[in-house]
Amino acid sequence: MLTAIETAERILTVIETAERILTAIETAERILTAIETAERILTAIETAERILTAIETAERCCVNKSCWRPFFIS
Repeated sequence: MLTAIETAERILTVIETAERILTAIETAERILTAIETAERILTAIETAERILTAIETAERCCVNKSCWRPFFIS
């Protein structure tokens, strides 16, 4: 039969293990947040690349760029 001290030690071990598991879960949540942020950054970069491509295409189509004026005149 376990003594009170042995029981207390086992309970403490279980609590410490639970704390380590909680820390691991919190770390995993931070990693997931970082991945989601990286995905948003990548999406923003891809969007910027598409905008740049559209501008370059428009510049090639508008030799004298007079077709741009209506977009900038308010």
